[in-house]
Order: sequence, then structure tokens, then C-alpha cells
Amino acid sequence: MFNPNDWYWRRQDGSLYASARLADVDENDEAYIAWLAAEADRLPTPYPRDEAGDESDAELARVLSAHGVSIASADPRAYPLNRFQFEALLLVKGLSIAGIEAVIDALPFDDFDKAVALSRLRNAVTYNRDHPLVDMVREHLEMSVAELDQAWMQAKDLR
Repeated sequence: MFNPNDWYWRRQDGSLYASARLADVDENDEAYIAWLAAEADRLPTPYPRDEAGDESDAELARVLSAHGVSIASADPRAYPLNRFQFEALLLVKGLSIAGIEAVIDALPFDDFDKAVALSRLRNAVTYNRDHPLVDMVREHLEMSVAELDQAWMQAKDLR
């Protein structure tokens, strides 16, 4: 039975990540061997991949956070922002939802894609750093990746 607090994830290169220790472990690790033996046919889960198909610590953080397990990551893609956090990020950067709506209106979208983008902005419960719209808006605002990532990492800790 899946237990996100005690699970193993195998990377493509064969290495293992243990959620119980929030660290990589060796194939001969005693806890790993005992975990394998605890249930018939138990195997580690393939390491999570992002939309591009690459193994991603941010995706692992997302999978585990959905089960209440938090892992620290320096990757802002690992931290969806809620509406409060997202709007605080905008205000700190001198922006607003209305300002982002104006940016979306200026992007080269057809009417359908523009409507979807505006609806996503206005109604999202969470905002993901790796959503393509975030980088489109960032580029239009001539903001660097590092600048946005730094603001995103600050906003993720707001409560």
C-alpha cells in the first residue's frame, strides 16, 4: 500500500530517492531492502516527470505535497502559489491582476485562447510557476527568470 511518508522513487539512472529520509539511498540500504520485502511485488515508483518528460524534483515535490509530505526545493516550480500569495507577488513587483489582464490582452492569442488565459488568471485556485502563461507574461514584462523566481520563492512562504 502506498505510503508517501515511506516510499521509494527510482530515477532513470537507477538511483533511489527515499521519501522517509528525504534523501537518496543506496540499493543495499537496509531500510530499502526491508521495504521491498514488506509486500509482494513491491517496487519503487518511477521518478516523476514534468510536462517535457524530464525527471523533476519539482514534480516529486508536487506529488508528495498532494499527500501532505513537504520537501524543501530550491526550484520555484515545486511551489504552487495560492491566490493571496500570487497577488502579493504581483503587488511587490508593482503589478496587479488588472495589469496582467492588460498583458494577456496584448499577447498574440486568438479570442478563444485569450478568454481561457483570462479565465485562468481570474479563477485559478493555484498558480504554477511552470505554466506557459507565466513565462509569456514574464517575457512581455521584460522580467528576468531569476527576478521572477526570487519573487516566487518569497511569496510561497506567505501565510
